[in-house]
Order: sequence, then structure tokens, then C-alpha cells
Amino acid sequence: HLFGRGVGKEKVFKEEKDYLHFLEVVSIKLLSLTEIYAYCLIPNHYHFMLKVVAEPILFSRAIGEMGVSYAKWFNNKYGRMGGLFISPYKRIALSSDREIGWIPWYIHRNPMHHGLTLNWEQYQWSSYSAYVTGRPSKINTSFLIDFYGGLPAMVKHHKANAAKWTGEELEG
Repeated sequence: HLFGRGVGKEKVFKEEKDYLHFLEVVSIKLLSLTEIYAYCLIPNHYHFMLKVVAEPILFSRAIGEMGVSYAKWFNNKYGRMGGLFISPYKRIALSSDREIGWIPWYIHRNPMHHGLTLNWEQYQWSSYSAYVTGRPSKINTSFLIDFYGGLPAMVKHHKANAAKWTGEELEG
């Protein structure tokens, strides 16, 4: 689980082009070094569930380059100076099936947690739609679908956890 926040909780994504550019930078810097399983971009931070498939030092450099590249672009666009993300980025190794099952749900419902939407399933800057729509994506959807035992089981898991979180009951 990798996540980074804007300095002083500053917004790091102000408009659609910012989100798109960040995802482009992620594609360039991280896709050859990782398998990305889930992500969510919030106006002042990001979350990724990923597996590093390259040498750790290469990954660490790429994360730094990702942040610097995006910050330079963002700073130029908005007439800003200085670091954009709190350094260092945060990461938590997932060490159990319980954590592997819980983190994607946590990432996908993060926009609801931060009051951006009541419908986290429809949030535009989350990987959840890549799972439920089946549209082509650069993330690895097969890992989590297999982990949960199929897409219906993954969707049910996400909805059941969301219902528990909000105190609602699930039918069926």
C-alpha cells in the first residue's frame, strides 16, 4: 500500500487534467516496475495497492521521479514553487490475506471517507470502475478478481464492507 499527500494537505489535483497527467506520469514511471492492483486519487492525496516487480532501488527512484516530474508540471501550470508532496511517501507492506482483502476496499471507498461523494462506486478517479465495467485498463485486475474468487465475490465483499461501515444492512 503506497500513499502520498500534498504538503500541508494542499490540493495536488485541482482539475481533470491534473488527475489525467498524474496517471500518465504513473504509467511512464511505475508500470514497468510494478503491478498496480488498485488506486484512488483524492484532491490532496493518492493511494495505490501495488506489487513491486523490479529491484527495490529502481522502484524507490521511480517513485521519487514520479513525484518530482508531476510537481514540476503542476508548479509550472499553477505558478507555484517548491515540493508538492510530503516526503517521504508512505508505504505499508501487506502481510496477510486479511490485509490484501481489506486494502482495495479501503482505497476504493476513500472518496466517501473524505466526503467527496456518497457513491464511491461511481467515483471517477478510482480503479473500481476498471473492475466493474471491464473496460481496458493499465492496472492488473486479474490478481484481485482471483483473490476474491471472482468479480461477483469482490463486488459483494466491497459492498458488504461498505454496508458495515455505514451501518446499513445488505440484502442477499
